[in-house]
Amino acid sequence: MEYIGGTGITLDAGGRIVDAHDFVGDSRPGAWTNVYIADNYIGYTGRNSMIIRDCDYAMVEYNTLAYSSRASIGHTCYCHTTLGITFQYNEAYGNTGDWDDKDRGGFDADNNCKDTVIQYNYSHNNEWFCGIMKDANMNITIRYNLSVNERHGAYYYGFPNDDDAYNIKVYNNTHYFKSDITPQIIVPNIKYPDTHRDPDNTTFNNNIFYCEGSGVMGPDAEGGKNVIYNNNVYYNVTPPSEEINPIITDSLFVSPGVEPYNVDMRNGRDVLDGYRLSLASPHIDAGLTISNNGGRDFWGEPVPEGNTDIGASENLPTPPDPATIVSPANGATDVSRTSDINWNAGVRAASHDVYFGTDPTPDAGEFVGNQAPTTYDPGLLTSNTTYYWAIDEVNGIGTTAGPVWSFTTGTLITPIVTVSPATDITHFTATLHGEVTDTGGETPSVTLYYGDDDAGKVASCWDHSVSMGTQAATFSTDIIDLTAGTTYYCRAFADNPTGLDWSDVTSFATPTGQIALDAVSGKEDKTSALSWSHDLGGGNDRAVVVTVGTEGGDAFTGAKFNGVPMTLADGSTQEEDNNITAIFYMLEDKLPSAGTYTVEVKMQSRDRIGGGAFSLENVKQEPPEAVTGTTVGGGTYISKDITTLTGGAWIIDVAGSGHSTSLNPDSPQVRRYWFTPGSSTVAGSTRIVPTAGMVVNGWTSGKSKRMCLSMAAFAPVAEYTDPPTPNTLPIADAGTDKTESVCKNVDIASVELDGSGSTDADGDELRYFWFIGYRQIAEGVNPTVELGIGEHLIELIVNDGKGNSEPDEVVVTVVGPMELLDILGRNIIDLELQRGIENSLVSKLDTVLKKLEDDNKKNDVASINSLESFINAVQAQRGKKISEADADVLIAAAQKIIELLSCG
Repeated sequence: MEYIGGTGITLDAGGRIVDAHDFVGDSRPGAWTNVYIADNYIGYTGRNSMIIRDCDYAMVEYNTLAYSSRASIGHTCYCHTTLGITFQYNEAYGNTGDWDDKDRGGFDADNNCKDTVIQYNYSHNNEWFCGIMKDANMNITIRYNLSVNERHGAYYYGFPNDDDAYNIKVYNNTHYFKSDITPQIIVPNIKYPDTHRDPDNTTFNNNIFYCEGSGVMGPDAEGGKNVIYNNNVYYNVTPPSEEINPIITDSLFVSPGVEPYNVDMRNGRDVLDGYRLSLASPHIDAGLTISNNGGRDFWGEPVPEGNTDIGASENLPTPPDPATIVSPANGATDVSRTSDINWNAGVRAASHDVYFGTDPTPDAGEFVGNQAPTTYDPGLLTSNTTYYWAIDEVNGIGTTAGPVWSFTTGTLITPIVTVSPATDITHFTATLHGEVTDTGGETPSVTLYYGDDDAGKVASCWDHSVSMGTQAATFSTDIIDLTAGTTYYCRAFADNPTGLDWSDVTSFATPTGQIALDAVSGKEDKTSALSWSHDLGGGNDRAVVVTVGTEGGDAFTGAKFNGVPMTLADGSTQEEDNNITAIFYMLEDKLPSAGTYTVEVKMQSRDRIGGGAFSLENVKQEPPEAVTGTTVGGGTYISKDITTLTGGAWIIDVAGSGHSTSLNPDSPQVRRYWFTPGSSTVAGSTRIVPTAGMVVNGWTSGKSKRMCLSMAAFAPVAEYTDPPTPNTLPIADAGTDKTESVCKNVDIASVELDGSGSTDADGDELRYFWFIGYRQIAEGVNPTVELGIGEHLIELIVNDGKGNSEPDEVVVTVVGPMELLDILGRNIIDLELQRGIENSLVSKLDTVLKKLEDDNKKNDVASINSLESFINAVQAQRGKKISEADADVLIAAAQKIIELLSCG
């Protein structure tokens, strides 16, 4: 979820339930229950990323919450009137604004809550880590969180006159601040410093407050009631006088200072290992004992009840566990000459030293390098040769040597297939190429696999595949339905009776061709010099566009970004009786690197300015390709046509009204900001124009008044073209299940398969591939295959030259007299006949079975006679004890067995 005007996720029971802080019991009537919020990305919200109200025992985990509260203020994620809520394994970043804003932390334990737990979260680049509200709050636990480079400090208490929060425990959190940040650990009210936000009823234990430069606790850190500081680390921070056991020594982290974004909080927290304590840290085993401490640290390591470390990490960093073998198996023989070696990484391994060669004791001479992947391709191997290999696991603590494994290649010459770079690449199509350089003695079947991830040598993990049939030389195929701006990977697979081979991987990227919105910001004020902060990303071919409007002023004198003057789009200034709109822009060559920067707009005199800033990526580095505008002296609607020259151009506009009212754009414009400075209104929108040509932008005002409209069109780096008509994959039809019978002493049946029911909506010519398991058994619409006695599950895949169908299955059962006799006996039992009739018929079939088990030809004649006796017995009960339909089925089966005995 991105670019949301309000809140990303909100839960609210509508005020129908009791507050949680003084509730006694297990659950509250009317409260939300069974709430689980996980694995979401929520970015660039106008308000909070999440507001969780009125829930009992909600779980919020593994969410990424980015750039919250872009249009207002508010903590990224907070709870209100909740019972037993847990926030864990979430990442929150980018909640910043004006320097004196309030309520801009990653998390917030808000009012009327009980038993709130905030643990194992990663918070960075917010104004502070966590808010703690003091109005009716009970039992808050904040533990084992990692906070990095918050701009103001760590904790923000509220509100100044509240004092009804009890039993707040803050322990074993790590707070790290880079050298250019001077934090106040307990953040004061910066805008109104005389209103104190001191902590109450809080215990701080085993926390690390670490500054590369210097920091202070803040003026509100002391003076609260019932506050205990005990056994916390204050590195380059002046401890509070109330601290019982201040620790000022360096924590000696493993390798701090990194600030990764969009961390895999479920499986990838190891990228934050630099904030663990190193072996030399004096804070190992130096923590106070905390009961009910959750049992694990930020990285998931177990935490004991006593002798804990200080900060968010526990357990000493250790070298990695040894690697374990995957393939080829140790001691394997007849291994393909094109095999890779594969292994499972040892726990805590960061990289792998690979040794490979023919020396039984591989050492420096066999060292082929250090790498991150857990597979190594040694190239084409020699036949009948024993190879030895070993993997040493490496991390920042040490190296763990692995055992020596071996395998021996075989004598068979397997096929060899390669891929070459893709050609004819467009936004949505490409041509893939490959070659069978060695057939291995028999022409192999070839399949091309491709997708936006390299799935290695596991066919089922690839996104797409194209069957190429049998190939003995070069081959190629066109693929469509690709996504613009995406990197694709491709491998080829060859298979014949002598063996199989996977090619190395090749990759290609489709052109981006599309402008992307990086960020939007804006502000209004009664001033002649308006400024605000804008978060600029670090993409390619960027542009920043500032659109502004005013009522009751003179001309705009200019705009600046990061103190550098911007360019006024020629022709964008529109004026109607002191109502003015204009557009400024700046291209990549003048833009700074990613970061937060100030936008400034000035006018000659007067006041009431509103404006917005847009940062874009993949913009052609030229002035806007079209600029226009218009005005109306009075009315509720304004519009203007503009002609774009490039497919995929973006139109950015600004509308202004001389009245404080609503302003709504026509579809498909997307309103990005709306301000009402004084008695005027300013709003801006964006619009994508996929195909170059004339379009009309329009705005509707809630009140009749003079209006202005300015527009500018920006071209993409590469012209965007409409995607081709998507290919419809064919539908395979393998026909209906069938049973084939064979005479006695015949084990093989010739069976004709039927794929003629397969269809393709596009009318493409189809190829038909038949498989049992992964083995192709035939090709063609009606092939004949040889099948033994038994049940065979056969799959049909059809290919239209652009992609494969989903497989369709047909079951072919091959039976002889013995198998039919067994089926006939089970049918009799299933009819649930009178006991005497059932026993008589089954007895006759048992007689047949005993005779058939003897290959004497005379017994076949006797078996036929017994079957005719069975038929007579069934005929005698037809329409009486056995229904006519059931009798006909039994008689037909017996006659079929007689036929098969007679032809053997």
